[in-house]
Amino acid sequence: MNGVRVGRDSVTGQTVSAALISAFVPGTGNIANGIVKQTDAGVPRGFLEAKKLLVMPRFGFAFDPFGDGKTAVRGGAGVFYQTEDDGFFVGQAMVTNPPYILTANAFNANISQLGIGLGSIFPANVIGLDRSSTRPATYNFSLGVQRDIGGKTILDVKYVGSLSRHLGGRRNINTIPFATRFLPQNIDPTASVANTPFVDNLLRPYPGYGNIIMAEKNLSSNYHSLQATMNRRFARGFQFGVAYTYSKAMDYGSDERANTTPQYLSYGRIYGKSTFDQTHILVANWQYDIPALNMSRGITAATKGWQLSGIGSFSSGIPLAITQTTTTGADLLGGGGGADGQRVNLTCNPNQGHFDKTVDAFFNTACISFAGRGDIGNAPKDAVRGPGRSNFDMTLFRNFNLGSDQRTMTFRWEVYNIFNHTQFNSIDTIARFNPATGAQVNPTFGQALGA
Repeated sequence: MNGVRVGRDSVTGQTVSAALISAFVPGTGNIANGIVKQTDAGVPRGFLEAKKLLVMPRFGFAFDPFGDGKTAVRGGAGVFYQTEDDGFFVGQAMVTNPPYILTANAFNANISQLGIGLGSIFPANVIGLDRSSTRPATYNFSLGVQRDIGGKTILDVKYVGSLSRHLGGRRNINTIPFATRFLPQNIDPTASVANTPFVDNLLRPYPGYGNIIMAEKNLSSNYHSLQATMNRRFARGFQFGVAYTYSKAMDYGSDERANTTPQYLSYGRIYGKSTFDQTHILVANWQYDIPALNMSRGITAATKGWQLSGIGSFSSGIPLAITQTTTTGADLLGGGGGADGQRVNLTCNPNQGHFDKTVDAFFNTACISFAGRGDIGNAPKDAVRGPGRSNFDMTLFRNFNLGSDQRTMTFRWEVYNIFNHTQFNSIDTIARFNPATGAQVNPTFGQALGA
């Protein structure tokens, strides 16, 4: 109006400060339209349907197939329900929903006026939940064989699986659809910067609200593994143990308090390897009585009683996502958000072989390309593997008898990471592009940043 940007009530035509654009017009409408209260008819207690009786059966067996006491076949399965609502239940957060809590914004006012009800109400972010009484459930099962292979050594090999269903997720049902901010009818003609869209709260599918986060029991996870152990009891001055796990963990999100599911894309976009997934884990421990040198009395006394022990551990790296930013912060999707957001495009497999990884090139950055305007990208959420670990801790010790078995002095030398192997713990997976040229400009992209 007269070159000044203002807000306008489309019903009365009254103009107000531009700061109040998208605010509720005082005295009109129902700020809590669509929200039910505990006291409303038909609303169950606690907003949840009555919980059903939970039956959690367990089954297990052990069998000696040859009857010689050297082989055992064991298996079992069980159903386990999550009996508490921590993580999924959002009751505490729901107390901030209107009409219980209303937050007013005051513009160009004095502090002394805040106590007299001055301020404008804007659309609020609200939280809702799935009213069903379905409980998150986990189904655990295993089947294995244990065998005495001689030499005081036991070998145990088993399959272990775990399936979880009805896990809690979060979905924003009031996310702006893709490209909404790009549409001509959504461009604010009064904005000082060209092609600036109207504020988000004027473009949402459900007007009168900001984000509407629905807590739902709609996710699952799957874990399958081969687990093997071999242990030798201490005999003839030597004992050892080895444990190896080959596994795969898949889910839609590994943190029940932060899971987000897409509103406009397939749930498959967020399904992938868990953030804690490690394909290989190998741990070995040993203790060895070093034989004395039977040469002279002095040499024998000096070399007897020494023991060497240690732990070696090796593990694969965890999955990492490759994220995309731009030098300009440009809006490339015009809507969506969260799990619906933009990812890079992969033109090949960016993972490199173990011996091809270097400090400056942990993965192949040439496989990463810019996802431009309107392109959500094709990269999965687990595009590359982080650094694995390989470590040896060793100890050399001896007990010296000081006149009797009740008085001893111990010499103990412990060395951690004895081979001084570098353990990387941070890889730069953030690609920063110049949207005008599509060039990647982050100089440390793909490099190890910490150890």
